[in-house]
Amino acid sequence: MSQTAPEPSPGDTASPSAPAVRSEPDGTASGSATVSRWRRIAVIAIVVSFSITALVGILSLLVGSLGDVQWRILSTTSLVGTFSVLALCHLAVVAGAYRWIAAAGLLVSALALLIGLGMIWAPDDWGFRSTLGWQSFGITAILAVSAAHANLLLILGRRRRAVVRIGLWVTIGLIALLATLLVLEIATEWGISSDGFTRLIGTVAILDVLGTVVVPVLAIFLRDDPASVGTPDASGTSGSAAVPVSPVTAERLDALRAGRGISRERLIEELVAAADGARRSIG
Repeated sequence: MSQTAPEPSPGDTASPSAPAVRSEPDGTASGSATVSRWRRIAVIAIVVSFSITALVGILSLLVGSLGDVQWRILSTTSLVGTFSVLALCHLAVVAGAYRWIAAAGLLVSALALLIGLGMIWAPDDWGFRSTLGWQSFGITAILAVSAAHANLLLILGRRRRAVVRIGLWVTIGLIALLATLLVLEIATEWGISSDGFTRLIGTVAILDVLGTVVVPVLAIFLRDDPASVGTPDASGTSGSAAVPVSPVTAERLDALRAGRGISRERLIEELVAAADGARRSIG
């Protein structure tokens, strides 16, 4: 007996005029799932590290004193927690077009963490607590914080508004300039420090803070035009395929992406990554 396939209902297929969204390649969704796992690991490290720090602090208050080992544990957990926060900032853009900045930030953060742990636990004759050790830690820490600052702002790198993009890159330049000035101070052991140099650092720092506040505010109030939604964005997606969806689904996608200020492609990428992560956790 032959069986005929059931005819699709009107709701199962989209009309020829239905809006189309662009689905991301499987590699992109897989990469997003990997990034999500690393973000969860960073969050767990933050919670565990600061919980241990709080516990050691409470015990020290109850006991009334801190020994050498307690101080080392307290410093270690604080250091690990702090650099876990920085890693979380770097992971914000690690799957996008600016992944090289995120990778550099993760690398220099790991280096600063290793130097810091060496300063806490290594014997004195290893040289971690020497002048060179302190300089190395200070320079790598500044670079790690600056990269984390830049990566958080680069979340707005997908925006098409000219004023937002100009403000973004001017602020990124100020971050780089401030980091350079501070590194020069540490590398020369404040040998180039002067009243004018200090004023320059202060001026750049103020402009840096101003850009950090103003650019996200502009991005909130100056939304991208709907026509620019389908263009490639800073997430680096390419080679995507158009998939027709019903008008109702298209409206829901537009409402979701408009509320978050992202493109349809980015929204679908995040939804696919979340579904993949849920499937893996269940399985």
